[in-house]
Amino acid sequence: MPAPSLCPSPPLPHSQADRYDLSWDQQLNLAYVGAVPHGGIEQVRTHWLLELITARESAGQGLSYNFTHLDGYLDLLRENQLLPGFELMGSPSQRFTDFEDKRQVLAWKELVSLLARRYIGRYGLSYVSKWNFETWNEPDHHDFDNVTMTLQGFLNYYDACSEGLRAASPALRLGGPGDSFHPWPRSPLCWGLLEHCHNGTNFFTGELGVRLDYISLHKKGAGSSIYILEQEQATVQQIRRLFPKFADTPVYNDEADPLVGWALPQPWRADVTYAAMVVKVVAQHQNPPRANGSAALRPALLSNDNAFLSFHPHPFTQRTLTARFQVNDTEPPHVQLLRKPVLTAMALLALLDGRQLWAEVSRGGTVLDSNHTVGVLASAHLPAGPRDAWRATVLLYASDDTRAHAARAVPVTLRLLGVPRGPGEPRPGAGRGPRGTGRGAAGGGAAGVAPAAGSAGLVYVTLALDNPRCSPHGKWQRLGRPVFPTAEEFRRMRAAEDPVAEAPRPFPASGRLTLSVELRLPSLLLLHVCARPEKPPGPASGRPRPRRPGPATPAAPITEPLSLQVTRLRALPLTRGQVLLVWSDERVGSKCLWTYEIQFSADGEVYTPISRKPSTFNLFVFSPESAVTSGSYRVRAVDYWARPGPFSTRVHYVEVPAPSGPPRPSDCERC
Repeated sequence: MPAPSLCPSPPLPHSQADRYDLSWDQQLNLAYVGAVPHGGIEQVRTHWLLELITARESAGQGLSYNFTHLDGYLDLLRENQLLPGFELMGSPSQRFTDFEDKRQVLAWKELVSLLARRYIGRYGLSYVSKWNFETWNEPDHHDFDNVTMTLQGFLNYYDACSEGLRAASPALRLGGPGDSFHPWPRSPLCWGLLEHCHNGTNFFTGELGVRLDYISLHKKGAGSSIYILEQEQATVQQIRRLFPKFADTPVYNDEADPLVGWALPQPWRADVTYAAMVVKVVAQHQNPPRANGSAALRPALLSNDNAFLSFHPHPFTQRTLTARFQVNDTEPPHVQLLRKPVLTAMALLALLDGRQLWAEVSRGGTVLDSNHTVGVLASAHLPAGPRDAWRATVLLYASDDTRAHAARAVPVTLRLLGVPRGPGEPRPGAGRGPRGTGRGAAGGGAAGVAPAAGSAGLVYVTLALDNPRCSPHGKWQRLGRPVFPTAEEFRRMRAAEDPVAEAPRPFPASGRLTLSVELRLPSLLLLHVCARPEKPPGPASGRPRPRRPGPATPAAPITEPLSLQVTRLRALPLTRGQVLLVWSDERVGSKCLWTYEIQFSADGEVYTPISRKPSTFNLFVFSPESAVTSGSYRVRAVDYWARPGPFSTRVHYVEVPAPSGPPRPSDCERC
């Protein structure tokens, strides 16, 4: 699967990027992004990062830099377990204006080296070496603010980036140019950079050729899913023909959006239409149609440019993952975010792991490729320990791209073959031949890799995402499109955030499962088959840890496990009587989870479960009718067999107004 990623951008003026990047709205937004289960979103590729640095020049000392704002933003990403897609973009305090000026080129190299060394020291090389350092975003669009960027200047700039990073550590990777790659003679900076890295002379070393660790391009769909892949294939074929040394260089499409113009309100961006189309685009990259005879292209990274914050009067219909409501009728005013179906779809995609399995869709005996309304992705996972077990995932989508058909459903028969005949009993021939082969049938099918003998309690779960049941936007419309929703109205909208989950059922002992369903158009349906691990998601006991001081002390001692439990539990204020809880599943050790149990104690002694629908998203807004939120919270995972893991370390919350952060910037459309 391509690594999932996304991009936000601060509004103008870019010199005040901290007012956006460090705002409370953005902090909430990144909490939602980082809460996608199982690392479903890994990277946030942020424009104008270097505008978070301020520069000062003094006599005899040259340039010095203040990294405080950039430190704060990168700390925020790390807190939410996200990696930066680090575009070396922006001019600190407008000190850099011309990259044909040799002094500025040398100073840029020193800045890049200083920056890289700083964060290696701050976070460690093992973390920073995972970052995708990248050139200035879309150089052929000439959005350089006060910087004059000729072709030669852009090549000098690139060499300074490359050598600055290399001076800090050879383990750091750099790619580019992150642009459209229109056919020559358009996009001269894109093609010029590839020519320079392939055959040109390094500004600093004089060597022939400059390293290019990955090629990033931007191909969007103009409303069509398959058009994204078709453009990628055409561009990559041309690159490989002109520059054969780059035949094996990884390719990123780090802005693979269905449509340009993030702020342009589109009804389909509000609901499951967008979610299903994003899954369809991923499936087309995993199972590309071969009608044009071209070689398969699977970008190493596939990213959507959709981490923006929506603004009034379009909370749902812009290209965003969340719907933002700026609620100004409370004292003080506050911000609420709602999870859109496209963000929930990332959680479904995150259940695909291990090895991709053969899967096909057929109609009337004819196999259909991924450029059709119904498609499928399937995977299987082999266990890595006693708290892990064999599992298979089948994700079906019904998508007519940007078009929704409220009254139309597609009848589908899903046949899943190749699973064991019964719990712990491998299917005949499971150990012979290539694993992961099998037969699919009408609708969708996937082959299974048999679990190891001894696995027990094989069950399956279905998760469905469709507009009638899983659209906060639909709820908002039925509520009369309130500008400032009440707490009760927010509760009703949030009740539609998660997919509809059918309780775990025993898998047939025959090893074959047939499901007949009606897929609404659009919709997503995920089938998750899991063998029961030997142990629940986290040890049941362990030696006590030294207790942290705090205002709430349980009546009886609690034994806290050493590992494999919910971690990083935080409580973030929203407004009076509402608090956002967010946690990490990095040490839970299982993807076969039914829900997270959240418990609350007003006095720190007696904990009671909070009633809510099953959900495995690592975030929950607690908004009780009593409006009492001050107290202690703890969270634990519950698997498909109703076995709870250990509780997280408790967090104590005292209700306070949400921080204002830097002043909220004026809303704008050009970002």
